[in-house]
Amino acid sequence: MNFLIFFAIFIATILLSIVLERLLNLPILVAIVFFSVYLIIITALFALGIITDFPIAILIVAIYAIIAFITVAIIRFLRCICARYFGDCCSQCQSNENNDLSPEFTQSIGTTLNNRNSTNIKQPGT
Repeated sequence: MNFLIFFAIFIATILLSIVLERLLNLPILVAIVFFSVYLIIITALFALGIITDFPIAILIVAIYAIIAFITVAIIRFLRCICARYFGDCCSQCQSNENNDLSPEFTQSIGTTLNNRNSTNIKQPGT
């Protein structure tokens, strides 16, 4: 029975780390979130007397956080490989995610602002 609980937590850690990687986009932050959540749960279970060996429980929590970090690093690597070989249809790398505006749109905004500023500037002596 205990083995099934550890296996279920292991699978849940992998699946939730994939989801959190997509939301947070930082592998170390995902590992920190898992470590902190599991640490709160282990501390509560220790306070209730359900867990009696706290150092072993912290070691298990650290192992689950490392598993989350490794999973996120692998998923991030696979997404960047996908972006490299499939181009813009799979732009998931961090370098492509921050490029929301197209260069043509950005240039048209700059031209509009320059035109507006040049018409609003009064020439000296007029």
